[in-house]
Amino acid sequence: MDIKELRELRNSLLLDQIRISELIDEKRMEDLEIKKLNENTGCEMVGDVLKITIDDYPPKVSVYERNEVIDGRIVSNTHKKARDRIYSLVGSAVRGYKGERIDPAIVHIVYYVPRICDVGNFVGKMIVDSLMYSGAIGKDDNLEHVPIEISQAKIDKDNPRTEIYVVRYNKELEQKMLPWLS
Repeated sequence: MDIKELRELRNSLLLDQIRISELIDEKRMEDLEIKKLNENTGCEMVGDVLKITIDDYPPKVSVYERNEVIDGRIVSNTHKKARDRIYSLVGSAVRGYKGERIDPAIVHIVYYVPRICDVGNFVGKMIVDSLMYSGAIGKDDNLEHVPIEISQAKIDKDNPRTEIYVVRYNKELEQKMLPWLS
């Protein structure tokens, strides 16, 4: 094979990868539309903790690897689409929250997934950003406003979702509940 044939093969494979990604996204959207909304979707205060539930979980880090060819250029819109979807889901769930911004905050994210996975591969930043933009946590997500973020995954084949717990951060809580951080 010469260079031209390799490039054509690469472009063909890239287009196939994009189409597969689109079909997966379409299937996920169909599944979301078909699946009746979980009655727990939304948010509630449980004591001093804001609990938010969404009927999906964020994409894995591989979302950054997906590319598209638009007008002969290779670009990535997959990340933007996934981010906007998570922003919308969390924003809708938090819409019922009437409290003030929890600042500084500890954010604990629990992903309920259908099969075993690596929790570190999820893009939790999208969730934290959406909490910030929707007014649930401080106006920034740096160390001053979100000093602790905890991620956890559990298996739930029948009801994949994400539960987000937000609690006000203070040194006393850190010393009593999280002594290994001191």
